Amino acid sequence: MLFDHGMDWNSRDNYHFNEVKYNFFNLTEYDIDSLKFRLTIEDKKTKRILFHQTVKSFEKIYKGDMKAVKVSELRNFNSKTVLSKADLSVKAEILEVYPKPKITPCTKIKKLENL
Repeated sequence: MLFDHGMDWNSRDNYHFNEVKYNFFNLTEYDIDSLKFRLTIEDKKTKRILFHQTVKSFEKIYKGDMKAVKVSELRNFNSKTVLSKADLSVKAEILEVYPKPKITPCTKIKKLENL
């Protein structure tokens, strides 16, 4: 499984994102060569969606490693609101992972049940 592990970011003026990284933890049995995920950032106070976009990364994530994937789409992004970690809801939905697993979780479970 590939788990999202939250977003790290900083701001240059409290309105614009400067550097943004989203953390993923690779618990699969193989190295991941590329990843596509949908990142949604919402202002908890106003319920306004600040960012909702599909992000592609070609940064390798080795099995067992955590990797901070850069989100260049958010560099200098104007949120039009004061950025505060406490006021942001951040969610990542993993859409695609390459290479595709050679074994599905259901197949693996069936093999383990037959042991």
